[in-house]
Amino acid sequence: MNGRSATFPSHRYLQLGIAAFGCWLLAGCGAPGDPQPPSPAIPSAIGDLSAQQHGNGVELVFTLPRRTVAGDRLAEPPAMEIFRGSLKPNGAPDNKTFKLVYTIPGALADVYTARRKIQFTQPKYSAPIRELRLRTGCGPAHPEKKIPQIPTL
Repeated sequence: MNGRSATFPSHRYLQLGIAAFGCWLLAGCGAPGDPQPPSPAIPSAIGDLSAQQHGNGVELVFTLPRRTVAGDRLAEPPAMEIFRGSLKPNGAPDNKTFKLVYTIPGALADVYTARRKIQFTQPKYSAPIRELRLRTGCGPAHPEKKIPQIPTL
């Protein structure tokens, strides 16, 4: 034959395959930057929160959101956080006084549901309630609802 071995074409294909694989590895894939964990679903804000004071206790009634702030359907009920604090002499909320008093896991939402609304009665406290805040989901990024004036029964 003309001085070439019969295996020349197969070596050529192997070299091309290795070169293509190397280019593929160098090019990478996916989005640029470090991998990011999936964003948590942030529930939309509660729109129908009401409260009735019973002595120093308060009954909260509201509908849990079914959608996220992006409009997607929530896969499960969100956790609920209830904060308690007081007002300044001018009637503005005193953010330094707010403390988390209850966290209700979303899995327990059915326990507090009556007529498709959450009904939660906060036990008696020694100090009168000036303001409550309710947040669905956990963490500061989640929307919260304030109750500045609580009617007394």
